[in-house]
Amino acid sequence: MGIAFITAKAERFQHQRDEAFKKELGSPNLFSGLPEAIIHTYRFKAIAEEIPAPGTGVLIFRSEGLVRAFHLNVAIGVALPPDAAELGEIMDQQGTAALAARIAELRPASGTFVVAVETGTGSAQ
Repeated sequence: MGIAFITAKAERFQHQRDEAFKKELGSPNLFSGLPEAIIHTYRFKAIAEEIPAPGTGVLIFRSEGLVRAFHLNVAIGVALPPDAAELGEIMDQQGTAALAARIAELRPASGTFVVAVETGTGSAQ
């Protein structure tokens, strides 16, 4: 009798859980309420002997006509020309001379690395 009661109770609970999950999946705004992050990547020529590992935070700073990447106040790279122009436009739009970024990829054969910059968030409608 005890096992039958527990089994019946478990079946009712599982059915209620499955129905709630099905209703949630059928919702028209399952993901639309989440903010949307836009992440762009930019290439930099390494000027330091050692480049930090991917995932490490860096500061992208524009001065003297160059866009440089800094880690712990040490310049580690200079943005390549097409990417430098795009980063400059983003900085102008945001009214800043610096952006926070993280190293996304190292390319030791070419002496370059890639940084990822989150350029904006917005909510889907």
